[in-house]
Amino acid sequence: MAQNRRKQRPDRPTPAPRAEPASTPTSAVVLTDRRTARLFALAQFAAAAVIFRVAGFYRVMDADEGHFLSAIRCVFNGLRPQQDFFFQQTPLFPYPYALAMKLFGYGYDTCLWISVLCGAGLAVVTASYFARRCGAARVGWIGWALVVTNAPILFWTPTVKNHAMPLFFGALALWAAAHRPRGGRDAFWWGALSGFAALWSAGTRLPAAPLAAAPFAWLLLRAVVPSRPPGAWHGVLGFAVGCMPPALLVLRSVFPDPWVFHFDILGFHAIRSGRAGTFGTWATISKQLAALGSQVQFPAMLLLAVFSAICMKRIARLAGRIGPDTTDESRGRPREEKPAPRPGIARLPAGYGIELGLALAGIIAGLIALLPAQTFHQYFMVPLLFFIWATAPAWAALARPAAPRGALLVCIPLAAYAAFLGHHIEEVFPPEWGAAKVRELSEELRRVTKPGDVVFSSWQGFTFMADRNDLPGNENFNARTVTPRLSLEECRRLKVATDLDLFESLVMRAEPKAIVIGFFTGPTGNKPFYRSTLYTRVAADPRNPRVTKYVIRPEIDRNYELLRVMGDHQLWVKRQ
Repeated sequence: MAQNRRKQRPDRPTPAPRAEPASTPTSAVVLTDRRTARLFALAQFAAAAVIFRVAGFYRVMDADEGHFLSAIRCVFNGLRPQQDFFFQQTPLFPYPYALAMKLFGYGYDTCLWISVLCGAGLAVVTASYFARRCGAARVGWIGWALVVTNAPILFWTPTVKNHAMPLFFGALALWAAAHRPRGGRDAFWWGALSGFAALWSAGTRLPAAPLAAAPFAWLLLRAVVPSRPPGAWHGVLGFAVGCMPPALLVLRSVFPDPWVFHFDILGFHAIRSGRAGTFGTWATISKQLAALGSQVQFPAMLLLAVFSAICMKRIARLAGRIGPDTTDESRGRPREEKPAPRPGIARLPAGYGIELGLALAGIIAGLIALLPAQTFHQYFMVPLLFFIWATAPAWAALARPAAPRGALLVCIPLAAYAAFLGHHIEEVFPPEWGAAKVRELSEELRRVTKPGDVVFSSWQGFTFMADRNDLPGNENFNARTVTPRLSLEECRRLKVATDLDLFESLVMRAEPKAIVIGFFTGPTGNKPFYRSTLYTRVAADPRNPRVTKYVIRPEIDRNYELLRVMGDHQLWVKRQ
């Protein structure tokens, strides 16, 4: 009987799932998450901008920055790179800076802020990729720290040179290509953003071409795999459409004389490096790598490599245990249950093909950086960005055992290294050639000349800051290193002063209102050229016997008087 009564007893009703409170619907939760992500991005952007701007006060204004400033000023005045003036880089770099000066006023600080904002954008995009790839906002801060505390990025972002902008647009192209589309329209617009940013990156700096090729390969592979998401081919089409606006701007520099465009971005570097597209012997490569390692920036790469090795070891253990399957098909029994991830660090992605692709692209970009005869550490910023992004899930794996505090703990060594850089940064960049010192001489040049006066300067940064006209054909001093190898007709097509005799006659015939001569101390530069043209008398600097001063030629000396000496530069003004 009892047994029958138990059978007749109705089953206990299953508790109904708890309903979401009316005040917090799912849409409101998603909106809150988006608002939090935007606040994080704003905080990351502001903090990075402040750090990069402060770093800009403690650096030298090297010679290359002068010809970049001169190119910006030429575009500001309506000229085209390559076709209207000599510019030995891909042509898109000056346009955003010239546009900023149109909107916010002429000046060096306006240009500097464009570089700083590009660096801050790079940090935010990297942080967003880390957070999205790993499913945790705290890991996004690790990506932010890897960018901001990385020495090459920290040192070269606050300069008006083509480093911050191609890295930012390259990262933006990768970030846009990484988004999984929800449909054809969504895929098209993400692809268009990726294409625009990719071509702008390569159009700003040619060695950044791997940053343009990688997102296109990403979108193309997504479209051809059998498990392609909806609208994948729309992303490829959007990429092609997004490339069109910067491509049209590039064409302004290609025509009507394509040879000039080709020479400026390829031929010039082939002549100057002494070889075109060859790696040279292993002894040469090892010497370049040794020179790279001697730089103070190298410890940042070493630090990243050590942490990456630790992370990859962790991934090797986890890769076989994390995936969408719950059964072991080879043995026909359920897999062992794994503990759920701790709050704060989401489950790692199942596949690591993205990271392997980024690492491969970094290796290719690193080999490209070894091509020039003179390899500098800033050439390795592009492969370094690839390697940083390739470690995104590795940082999540390292942070998981101690989550949520683990993500903060891995930032401690990065912060310590940043503090070390801040302590020694003045030793790396002496204040003698900081922006404040250069501005002093520029203000003096502005005082003794008037708008429209022609000024000959061995470094175009002075004429830019003083807003004075350069001697025709001398807007970019780099041309002087190759003109002896060129014919008279080729120099005229390139819009550069021809050979030594013609250049000297230009100086004498134009009779510039002022002459700024001098060099940055060091074994490189154009000292032999200027010594053979403008200088005959030499003298040693009593404060530094290793530095030689060159004095203006006697026939010019009669028409000009020495007004100011700053460092190893002299300002001569035409006699009244």
